[in-house]
Amino acid sequence: MPAKLTFKPERELHVDLIYRNGTIWASRGVDLVDKQIMRSLLRNPLAFLAVFTLIVVAAAPAHAQRKTKRDRKKTEQTTPQAIPTSLAVPIRPAGPVLSVESERHDFGRVEQGVLVKHTFTLHNDGSQDLVITDVKPSCGCTVPSWPREAIKPGEKADIQVTFNSAGKLGPQQKYIMVRTNMNDEVRNLYLVGEVVSPKIPLRADGTKN
Repeated sequence: MPAKLTFKPERELHVDLIYRNGTIWASRGVDLVDKQIMRSLLRNPLAFLAVFTLIVVAAAPAHAQRKTKRDRKKTEQTTPQAIPTSLAVPIRPAGPVLSVESERHDFGRVEQGVLVKHTFTLHNDGSQDLVITDVKPSCGCTVPSWPREAIKPGEKADIQVTFNSAGKLGPQQKYIMVRTNMNDEVRNLYLVGEVVSPKIPLRADGTKN
C-alpha cells in the first residue's frame, strides 16, 4: 500500500507526496527520486523536508494560475452584462409631466405698433398623455394659439404667442397661463422687452412730417 503525505498550506495548495513501487511521486505525477534515495531521505528528516519544500514551491505557481483562471471565469459568469444604450428603454415618471424649453422670451427693443411673435415648445416627459386644457393671456394685446390634441409621452408641441405693441410704450412683461391635466397645474410663460416710440420720417427738406 503506497505511503501518502498531504500538504495543504493555508487551505489553498494541495500537494500529495506518494511513495509507490519504490518511487516518490508528486501530485503532478513527476518521478522525483528512486527507492535508494527514498531510504536516505527517510533516515534524514531534514533532507526529506527539503525535497518536500521543493515540491510545494514547484506546485505553487501552477496552482495559483489555475485559481486565477477559476476566479476570472467566476467573475465573468456573475457580472451582469450591460444593456446597449440603443436597446435601453427610458424610465418615465408616472402620469403626464410638463417641461418647457424656455419659460421666458426676451424680444428686446421694438418700435410701437410692431407685432412680436414667439413659439414656446412644450415636452411631455411623463408616461401618460399630456393635455393642455386651457391657455389664458394676461391682456388682450397677447394672443396665444395651442394644440387641442394630447401630447404623447416623449413628444412635444408648440404654443404660438403674438404680442401687439400698438399703444404700448416702455418696458413690457406679458405672460400666458398654461393649464394642463398634470394635477391641474398652471404654468406661466413670459414675453418681456421694451417698446419705443417709432421713428418719425423726415421730409425731403429735412423737416419732420
